[in-house]
Amino acid sequence: MKRLLLIAVVLTATSTMFAQFKLGGGLTLGNQISANQNIGGGLNVRANYSFNERITLSTGYTYIIPSYTSNNRYTSWQINGDIHYNYLVKEKYSLYGLAGINYNEQKMTAQNYSYSYDPTNGTTYGNNSTTEGLAGINLGLGATYKKYFGEIKYDAGYDQVALTMGFIF
Repeated sequence: MKRLLLIAVVLTATSTMFAQFKLGGGLTLGNQISANQNIGGGLNVRANYSFNERITLSTGYTYIIPSYTSNNRYTSWQINGDIHYNYLVKEKYSLYGLAGINYNEQKMTAQNYSYSYDPTNGTTYGNNSTTEGLAGINLGLGATYKKYFGEIKYDAGYDQVALTMGFIF
């Protein structure tokens, strides 16, 4: 009897814990994340943990699709950590404000770059890439409808407005 009770308690606790944890993904568009500081896009994956009906922690990773100029290739990615405050919660949808931090890294690689190699000591001279890391804050609004979400937020790292839409399970 005690084992049956213990199993019931463990199953109840784990089902409650997994109900609060959700995974998802989507597409992101930003107005400053491409090579020419134009609209660029990326793929987003995220994990949300709901502390209660009002407060959710959202972490995510966005891979920005590479962009090009005539001489350079730009690649970048971003990590986000946001707190969502659900100020309107209904059965099928919710609206929330968000605030958080992010870290962005962008790498520029020269496409037509010549370098020198010294065969006597195996040293390559020259650097054909530059990497820049930027930390910033996020402020925005979002909504969920059933298993879908949408967010618009200001990203201080890229100094841009980003729109993300996707699904969350």
